[in-house]
Amino acid sequence: MTSAGRLLEGRYGRPADAPEAISETVSGILSRRCIRRYADRPVPLLDTLLACVQSAPSKSDLQQS
Repeated sequence: MTSAGRLLEGRYGRPADAPEAISETVSGILSRRCIRRYADRPVPLLDTLLACVQSAPSKSDLQQS
């Protein structure tokens, strides 16, 4: 068993009100980390995708006659 308070404090950077001991499953979930790195430069495809989204029709009845 691991201290949930210690794991939650590690995740959120502040003390957390949590039970003293938790199961290995919950401990494994709280211990999981995902670190993302983003480009320091603009992504050219992003502007194109945003333009496409903004140009898409906003009404569902596309067969107006």
